[in-house]
This record gives sequence, structure tokens and C-alpha cells, in this order.
Amino acid sequence: MERSFAYTICHFLLFRDTRKMYHVVTLSRLQELTDSVPVMDRENRINWMQMLSVLLKDDVSAKELHSETEIVVRDINFLYHLLMLLDSTPHRVIGLYQSHFRLSSHILSTGFLSNEHK
Repeated sequence: MERSFAYTICHFLLFRDTRKMYHVVTLSRLQELTDSVPVMDRENRINWMQMLSVLLKDDVSAKELHSETEIVVRDINFLYHLLMLLDSTPHRVIGLYQSHFRLSSHILSTGFLSNEHK
């Protein structure tokens, strides 16, 4: 299952249609588009306003987010497939990827791999 998850993500990233890679949409429209994906598990839905508020919490622009804020979505089709993939992937596997991402981010942000730690 983990290999399938990794393969699918890589496949989507490598074989995306570049003609579909630039869309300006409002946050409310993005929410509508992703909410229309037929997923079985509601936990796999993304609350875009909440996610962007968390990601931009230290940025002044986070206070300016609202439903009509326009953002660029590089590949809406990718988001559709990502939600379908998340819905069909066990929570355990998703958790493993999240843990790996957090650990990798921490290592990179602390400079653990730089020359000063060798």
C-alpha cells in the first residue's frame, strides 16, 4: 500500500498536463471544487481557509484571507486525484508520510546536515 501511494504521487507529479497548470480561483471556488470530489471519509476533505491561515500564520497576508481571496492553483486535476488517493489510503500510511515530512523539515530547518554538525 505504501509503495502504491508513493508511486501514484510520483506519477501525478511527473506526468501532469502543463496546459492545465495555472488557474486563478477564489478560496470559496477552490473549496467548492475540492468538496465536489466524491470521497467516503470526510476527514479527507481540506478546509482551505483553515489550512492557509495555519501556513501563513506568521505572515501579514494571513489576516487578509477571505472567501473571495484569489489564489493560483497550478493543477486542479492533481488536487482531485490527491483527494481520491487520500480517501483510498489507510490513515496509518498517511500518518507515516506526515511524520517523515515533519522530521525532514525539522532536519532541514535546523541545519542539522550542514558542515557545522559534521
